[in-house]
Amino acid sequence: MTHISRLWNEIQLNTWQELRQTLEQRRGNPDDIADDLVEQMIVVIDEYESGDRPFPESPNQLYEDLNQTLHQT
Repeated sequence: MTHISRLWNEIQLNTWQELRQTLEQRRGNPDDIADDLVEQMIVVIDEYESGDRPFPESPNQLYEDLNQTLHQT
C-alpha cells in the first residue's frame, strides 16, 4: 500500500494515463517498485483505460482494484 500511496501523491491528474507515466518513470530504480511488478501494473492499467474503467477515488480503492486484478492473473 505504501507504493500506491506514493504513486497517488505523485500524480497530478487522476487518470490512468498519468498513473502509467508515473510508473514508467520508476522503471529501473532498484530502490522502488520491482520492474516486473511495474510491467504487470502497466498492463492492467492499459486494460482499465481501454475498458473505460473509471479512475478510483482514493489510494485505497486503487490498491484494492490493482491487487484484485493482479491476483487473478
